[in-house]
Amino acid sequence: GTAGCGSEGRYAGPQYIHTPPRTRHQFNGMLVETIASNDLGVGFVVTVDGVTLYHAGDHAGWRDGAKAGYTQEIDYIATLGHQVDVAFLNVTGCHTHGQCPLEDGTSYTLNTLKPRAWFPTHAGGSEFQYTEFAVRIAGRNDPGVLVCPTYLGDYWSYHEKELLLRLQ
Repeated sequence: GTAGCGSEGRYAGPQYIHTPPRTRHQFNGMLVETIASNDLGVGFVVTVDGVTLYHAGDHAGWRDGAKAGYTQEIDYIATLGHQVDVAFLNVTGCHTHGQCPLEDGTSYTLNTLKPRAWFPTHAGGSEFQYTEFAVRIAGRNDPGVLVCPTYLGDYWSYHEKELLLRLQ
């Protein structure tokens, strides 16, 4: 049998809801909308308690000649009509498609969605890259508040449309 499957070949793990690209699900007062990733899986737009979050998943930059596949998903998010409060955007990681496309993709996302605040993600233990990335794209967009985590244990809260840093 396959790992995680029961004796009848069925999935035996926790219950879940499959969310293919460009679908929406509402449950427990939360709206979850998805986009297609240009790598694996989906990106998520989650609206809960009056706050809209965008988590890119593995949707980042673009490969040469594949700009439209990236930008059309960002444009789709814009058509959903939400003000993105906080965005989590890939700026580095295992599936980068070149530094220039990543920078161009992030700038496109920031200029299109105009999140109030955003976090760079996907550094996998090399968080110093967040600040370096921020310096490289400075002035290319209107990014809202950029938050670069620097220490394990840093955390933030978002209240009344304001992001607050708390250090442990």
